[in-house]
Amino acid sequence: MALFRKKNRKPGVDMEQFLQAVPLVPPSVEVVRLDNGLIQAQSPIARPRAIIAPIKWFLPAVTYRRIELDELGTEVLDLCDGQATIEQIIETFAASHKFSFREAQISVTSFLQMLTQRGLVIILAPGAAEGA
Repeated sequence: MALFRKKNRKPGVDMEQFLQAVPLVPPSVEVVRLDNGLIQAQSPIARPRAIIAPIKWFLPAVTYRRIELDELGTEVLDLCDGQATIEQIIETFAASHKFSFREAQISVTSFLQMLTQRGLVIILAPGAAEGA
């Protein structure tokens, strides 16, 4: 009988694979550069089918999610061109703001995670970017 049980962990991606992945703005996302140089991006969202007809009449028909990025977010999203790896984006960000690689890594990866959750960026596995 074991005193400690291993937790069932989901298979993950190691850090080296993650750093070689390529972030890309999908074609379904509309990116608009504002007059002040910042970016406003919007991605389509699916409306829940479970809403019954009378309720649909009163709810606004929101078909997209919009987000306006600040200067740092604009800089990172500009680098998500389907060519640069996450590691290259982190290095560029670190050099332009005089951060260490680790400081930039924490900021950029958490920002990319948020963009991915909102559907504004997809992350392609290493080697998959050539076909994109």
